[in-house]
Amino acid sequence: MDALLESRRFHEIDALKAFAITGVVFGHMSFVGRFPPGAMALVEWLQTWLTSWAPLAFFWASGFLVQRSISRRKRSWTQHMKERARRLLVPFVLFSVLYSIALYLLSRFNLLDPASLPWNNSAPGMYYFVMLIPGAGHYFFLFLFVISFIIDPLLLRGWVFPGALVAAAVALALNAWWLGLPKMHHGPWPDLLGISSLAYALGAVAGVPGRFRSSHFAVCLAGLAALALVGWRLAVPPFYWMLVPPLIFALFQAVPKLRGFIYRTRVGQRAAAILVWHSPLLLAGVSIVLARVTQNPLILVFGSATLTILGCFAMDWFVRQFKALRWFAV
Repeated sequence: MDALLESRRFHEIDALKAFAITGVVFGHMSFVGRFPPGAMALVEWLQTWLTSWAPLAFFWASGFLVQRSISRRKRSWTQHMKERARRLLVPFVLFSVLYSIALYLLSRFNLLDPASLPWNNSAPGMYYFVMLIPGAGHYFFLFLFVISFIIDPLLLRGWVFPGALVAAAVALALNAWWLGLPKMHHGPWPDLLGISSLAYALGAVAGVPGRFRSSHFAVCLAGLAALALVGWRLAVPPFYWMLVPPLIFALFQAVPKLRGFIYRTRVGQRAAAILVWHSPLLLAGVSIVLARVTQNPLILVFGSATLTILGCFAMDWFVRQFKALRWFAV
């Protein structure tokens, strides 16, 4: 997902992102009343086993790719953060903020029920209006920029292990102390910043070129196991879903044919485009059309996901054809 990519693609990362972005698409199928109960039961199952860990996978993959990029090309903190702002804040403003403004204007002209938009003049009200109402994962870009601001100075100085991990663990502890333990698996909730920081730092550790030192591997594995146990005991799902991204990455490393097949679909390579274009309009429109044609659960769920992803491919191709629209290419 992160745009600080190296010229060489990491097929394992692209395969991981392909799984994760598919989970995000399923996660936004809140179509009760439009889809029959059988289809919604399938959606709920997919959301449990794919959507629950998908955002953590993106933060993990971003940490991996940023560390690889830093290892290849040394630059100052100022240069690095300028690039991060261009790659992360610009898409956030273009998509999340503009989507929100468009929805607000529709409500002002009575084209959308104002009651459906929790707008108020308080700071929390404006935050959730911009971050939540667009309905997609655009918050990822802002969260990732904040995390980069905290963790990347350590990566730039080569303090990946244990420096970045310690900083992320402190961020997690402070986040939990201030806002409480995470209550949701995903979304623009500030209490998820800490666990997202830890996923990013773990990805950075995995992204250090060369073989893992056995001591580093043992510490990371023990820490993840302890976190998963705490999450299980305290009913904090993001803590135990943290195990999934590195395990799937390891699976793709071990099975080249599987990662090669997923890589050739190009879903992972276009994960950022799918993230910004699929919701709130494209997925909803496709699902409405399919629901008028069939009530078959498999066709509704997997057909909506497939056609939406293809539509995102088309939108990404379109904006890349015109210089004036290149800002919308992510």
